Amino acid sequence: MIWVMLEKMKNNKPVTTSGTGYFISNSIIDKYNSFPFYTLTEDYEFSVNSTINNFSSFYNKKAIFYDEQPIDRKTTFIQRIRWCKGYQQVRKKYKQALKLKKHDKHALDEYYGVSYYISLIFCYALLILTSIVGIIYNTILKNNIIYDLTVLIVLIGALFIALELISFVLMRNLKEKKKFRDYIKALIYFPIYLSQFLPIYFKARFSNVEWEEIRHKGQ
Repeated sequence: MIWVMLEKMKNNKPVTTSGTGYFISNSIIDKYNSFPFYTLTEDYEFSVNSTINNFSSFYNKKAIFYDEQPIDRKTTFIQRIRWCKGYQQVRKKYKQALKLKKHDKHALDEYYGVSYYISLIFCYALLILTSIVGIIYNTILKNNIIYDLTVLIVLIGALFIALELISFVLMRNLKEKKKFRDYIKALIYFPIYLSQFLPIYFKARFSNVEWEEIRHKGQ
């Protein structure tokens, strides 16, 4: 995603601030007399607000910073529910303001957000579900299930390959050196991690999510 950051920076547009490793100018704090962003994803809210207010930013490729990560699967699940809920809160809060800037392609990107990806994943999941229903239906009727089974295998195989490619690209972008077994483990488990975002997104959409402490391990 570095090229996206560089493209925004080249056009004097704010890059996406996320997690840790970013600094904010005193002039912005003075402008608001505080840091008035209180959704569950205040970093993303700040990014959207920066787009609306035409704040510029700089992405430093050589910066080194340290992050913390959840220590178990349950914790990362809770964390991602918070991320998704925070994203939805920001969308609701700033959607109209972004719509007024639809002539700006960068604001338009923020306006649509991950809607494209969620819709694509949902449709793909629906195709897989349809194939499974077809297999069950034809099994009950004692019909030939080879076609439905083939379609299901192809759909799942294509999805797995796509997730593996995404995992590979993300691993390639890591600057720190990892052992070979770490790369193999990532290629096995990261597609599972990514595939969980669809149910997490919908759980966040229909749940009352509040901030709670996320136990971390320093990295």
